[in-house]
Amino acid sequence: MMKVRKKLFTLSGLFMVLAQVFVTAFCGITAIAITKDETTKNLFDVNGSSATMAYELVDNDTIKWTVSLKKGAYDSPTRFMVDLVAGESSVVPEQIQSTNQEMVFESNYGDDYIQGGFSEQVTGSMSGETTISFVTTRQISNLVVTPKLVTVPATNEAMTMAATVTTDATADAETEAQPTVVSEPVNLLENVPGVNFEIPAIVEEVVEESSTINSETVAIEGETLTSESEVAKEVVTETPEMKETTEEENTITKSSDTHDDTVDEVTSVEEPVERAQYQGIVSLMGPQLLATPVDPFDYTTDTAGTYPTHQSNSYSHSGAAIATSTNIRNYNYGTTTGKNDSIDLYNTSTGALNLRTGYHEYGSATAGRLNTKKTVSPTADPNIFQVQLDTIGDAIRPFSDVDIVLVLDKSSSMNSDNPTRWNQLKSAVSTFTTDILKENNANPGRIQIGMVGFSSNGALDICADIASFSNLTNTTLRNGFTTKATDITGHPLYTTNPTPLDHIYSSGTPTFIGIDAGLSLLYDTTAGARASAKKVMVTITDGIPTFYPSSNYSLSSATKWRVSSNRILRYSTIWKEGTGETSGQNAIASKQPNIDFAEEHYELYPGSYFYSVGFHTGAEANEVVQALGPNGAFAASSTDALVAALKNSVSNLIYTIANATIIDPMSQYVTLDEASLTTATLSLSSTGILTASPPSGSSEIVATAKNDQVTVNNVNLGLDSSGRQGYRITYKVTLKEAYQDGKFYPTNKTTYLVNGDGTNKYYAVPSVKLAPKDVSFTKINTLEETLEGAQFTLTGNGRTYTSNITGDDGKVTFTAVVPGDYTLTEIKTPVGHETMSPITVRVDEEGVIKKLEGDKESTLPSVTNTLKPIEITLNKKGSGEALDGATFVLKKGDNIVETFKKNGNTTGLYQLTEVTPDVYDLYETVAPEGYKALQRIGKLTIDRYGVPKFEKNSEIDQDVTVSVDSRGDTIKIAFSDINNVLKPIEVSLNKKGADGALVGATFTLQQGETIIETFSESTITEGLHQLKNLAQDTYDLYETKAPAGYKALGYIGKLTIGKHGVPTFEKNTNLDQDIKIIVDSKGDTIKISFTDIMNTIKDFDLTVNKEDDLEGKLKGAVFTLTGNGVNQQVPKTDDPETDTFTFNNLKPGTYQLTETKSPDGFVGLSESITIIISTQGDVTVSGYEVTNDPTQTESESGLPLAVAIKTTGSDNNTISFSVINKKKTPLPSTGGSGTMFFVTVGVLGLLSTGLYFLQRKDQEVA
Repeated sequence: MMKVRKKLFTLSGLFMVLAQVFVTAFCGITAIAITKDETTKNLFDVNGSSATMAYELVDNDTIKWTVSLKKGAYDSPTRFMVDLVAGESSVVPEQIQSTNQEMVFESNYGDDYIQGGFSEQVTGSMSGETTISFVTTRQISNLVVTPKLVTVPATNEAMTMAATVTTDATADAETEAQPTVVSEPVNLLENVPGVNFEIPAIVEEVVEESSTINSETVAIEGETLTSESEVAKEVVTETPEMKETTEEENTITKSSDTHDDTVDEVTSVEEPVERAQYQGIVSLMGPQLLATPVDPFDYTTDTAGTYPTHQSNSYSHSGAAIATSTNIRNYNYGTTTGKNDSIDLYNTSTGALNLRTGYHEYGSATAGRLNTKKTVSPTADPNIFQVQLDTIGDAIRPFSDVDIVLVLDKSSSMNSDNPTRWNQLKSAVSTFTTDILKENNANPGRIQIGMVGFSSNGALDICADIASFSNLTNTTLRNGFTTKATDITGHPLYTTNPTPLDHIYSSGTPTFIGIDAGLSLLYDTTAGARASAKKVMVTITDGIPTFYPSSNYSLSSATKWRVSSNRILRYSTIWKEGTGETSGQNAIASKQPNIDFAEEHYELYPGSYFYSVGFHTGAEANEVVQALGPNGAFAASSTDALVAALKNSVSNLIYTIANATIIDPMSQYVTLDEASLTTATLSLSSTGILTASPPSGSSEIVATAKNDQVTVNNVNLGLDSSGRQGYRITYKVTLKEAYQDGKFYPTNKTTYLVNGDGTNKYYAVPSVKLAPKDVSFTKINTLEETLEGAQFTLTGNGRTYTSNITGDDGKVTFTAVVPGDYTLTEIKTPVGHETMSPITVRVDEEGVIKKLEGDKESTLPSVTNTLKPIEITLNKKGSGEALDGATFVLKKGDNIVETFKKNGNTTGLYQLTEVTPDVYDLYETVAPEGYKALQRIGKLTIDRYGVPKFEKNSEIDQDVTVSVDSRGDTIKIAFSDINNVLKPIEVSLNKKGADGALVGATFTLQQGETIIETFSESTITEGLHQLKNLAQDTYDLYETKAPAGYKALGYIGKLTIGKHGVPTFEKNTNLDQDIKIIVDSKGDTIKISFTDIMNTIKDFDLTVNKEDDLEGKLKGAVFTLTGNGVNQQVPKTDDPETDTFTFNNLKPGTYQLTETKSPDGFVGLSESITIIISTQGDVTVSGYEVTNDPTQTESESGLPLAVAIKTTGSDNNTISFSVINKKKTPLPSTGGSGTMFFVTVGVLGLLSTGLYFLQRKDQEVA
């Protein structure tokens, strides 16, 4: 039995350990079992229309909802609406999306049919299906969904200025609504009840504060306790049972006492009249005091549209000079004349009332003012308008004193998070006190603040600390309030951090003692409280209470201590219940007693204002927070939100605009540019000067733009030392295309401010219009000449306009263009011009088109096309082939204005670029070598489109035409081939001999045996032979006849005249002279000149006739011719005697003719005869007179004649003369007396000379 018990005990222990492990492992995990039936429900199914709705828990902050809508066919369009209510508050959803673009839905902040939820666009839609999705906050426990299907009247006013709520959800759900054609809206689901969705609560574990208890009595670290009386302290000893209970309770998951850090907003609520609205946060107090919005201003609807009845087309953008626009109509703030509404106008300046200084007035100088103004002004883009909304607050008058006590939670959980909650609280308190105490600058001492903290010393005792702003000399508080923010932020109660969570005596949350001490201070006139002041107490806590008062508790019985260098008066007591733990039964046991304590004690102080802020709190703690703030309970999870909560707690007492929200919904006629929203703080001085400044980073006012509405939350505007506080929002709207018809449409629905007291203050709604305009400009070129053939489009704002095609006047016209910014694109370009790059333009409200360049705009009377670069090309040809070497120019008159350039890659191609349209003469001034220049070819006209026209010179005997191609980046003008005629070809040669020019030769050009051309010999220049107009061909050059006495050369060589008149010559290699040609093509002819063609003299045949002195033939002589390589005897030894002696083939040179044997009986030549033949064929014969005339018989010199004949033809030249021998006369020596005479004379002469010299010698001696 004992063993069994031991086993059971062991198993039980093991089970308890495992249970703790499992509970610990799974704590904080939300486990919610939800069936499909619970998450999806039918909203209605009536007459072919139906809808179901489902939800999905996205995370601890968000619920996603989905509505599947099927809309049946009705006789008129219908609007689907859903009213959403959580508890007593309306819910306004976020992130609304629809899968059917024909059905557009937006958040609704209250209208004729629903107070929250969402509704379809005012124009409604016919039949169709869509899925609508949206999100709401997770911090709602149930949601009542009421569907509505409202018919759209056949005639609908442009704007509904008033709304009346009519709902009835009590009728039988099965009653079906019948299709109806109406002139007034009808809810076809009038009798369909709402559907209720239950949302599971979030369950998670958060260990907030330590529950460790030590039995020792310990002083708080860092503080000196000064006791005036001994106080008994209860020592708590931990028992095993207590420890076990504590451990078990620590494993239980508690309700969330934390608030998601991303929630940065504040909710406040006061006396309920109508449903408050969720903006993604939780209202802790239930319904807020709201009134149905009813616009108090008059509006006119006529053929011009809908606009304020008391209207003006003036505007002043952000306080700038007043201007006007025909496209806007603002409320006329500048005059009361003609004003019919009941809202007064207030002049913010000391000067005359005008649009800039006029505001609507709510309030008065005696009660405090509240001023509103809403205007619209045009922007640079005519399709976009800027809306400006000003709100100016004031101090509530007459001024009243306000005593404020801040009751601060200093439990250890305030050390949670990073930055810690305590540091966040300190930052918020610093901002709040600094801002709120600025009110004292205008009214010194009006507001004073005291400060209380509450905490515990582990589970031993609890305490409340009251700040003293002077040193305590005893436990009587004398100075518990201050009017200086620095006194707050410098006080030890503020600067000292709460006890750490891991400290052995970490602090719990004794909320009730903080409330008790706060009330004590609030009404303690000894401590500085003022009996006449309005009393405000704000309690800030981050968690559920962990202690509650025992039956013996009272603040008066608590021990009072002076701590923190006598700067804090501490009340401490052990008369409390609770363990300090945040989970299990302790939390449950502590909650209601603290709520009861607060409610009971608040009833003792009627007329006071009690507010509370749950800082990072959950649902359980918020129940306590609501009880702590009957005048306003707030939930905050950030410093900014906490600042806003603090200000909202006080502002109702001092500001004319307090805890307010501005609702500024767009009308169905405009689209809101959410990104354009800007804000500014305003200050209106006592002298009427209004200044605007960027809002500070710490400003608690939050403006948001989404779902076609601008909402401004946490608006508190009063009076400070600078003047009356104000706030300005500006944003831009675009008038929708469907309403750009020249009529005025309101920019907004009813715009109003919901003040903290539940009253609405209104803003007069302005109107705008946009009228289509005809737009025109002129198309020109760079010379400002109009161009035809252009066409443009204007594209932008979802529209495209196409212009006419311009005529000769160049006028471009667009019809019915809605003003706005567009891209101007040229879609057809005038011939020959570059297409204009697209430009950004603006069509203003007057139909004037302007070019936009950055921030600058300029009127656009015309747009310019640049003519494409003009290129002119021509191909030069001759003899059928391309030619280089020509020069072409364009002239104007005698002046050359352009010269063509040779294309370096293509033979015969000449180009001209960047030619300007004009009239030119085309000239070929230089032709290719060998060709004749054409000179003026014709007149070229290029018009403003780059289109050419060419008129050929009639003297040109070839066709010259021009073509044009404008398709590419350039205008290419091309001439047909321009051909040149080869110049006349002249061939000349000079005939020369060794001694100069020779005449008498004949030269021919032959082809084979046929003579083609015969040269003409010049009669002026000796030896010059010429041939003109020679055709291009190949010829053989012959000398067929040589000058007399010379050898004809015969075939000299081959002469070829090429295609371009370029000659070549191939000399006969058998010729022993160098013969070349020289070409000169520079003149009007191609001149081919041969180098001198030399002829050599023919050989001579020498004929010597032997005669006697009687001219008789005489034989028997022998002659020998020597010289110049010749040594010839005639006759030869064996030859017979002859009287004619011939020596053939004698070449130019000197010869000696010697008679080596004389005929018998005759006297032979005593000396040789010298014969000289020059290279020119001239002959001299010694002792003879040479003649070329064979007929000459008489010698002019008396000498015998020798005949030298230069023959023609092939025969040798001839020399002939006669040698005459005389018969012999006898002498001594020779048989004759001829020599004796000479000998005798010589001897006598010598004797006479000798005698003479002998005689002179004798005379000299004597």
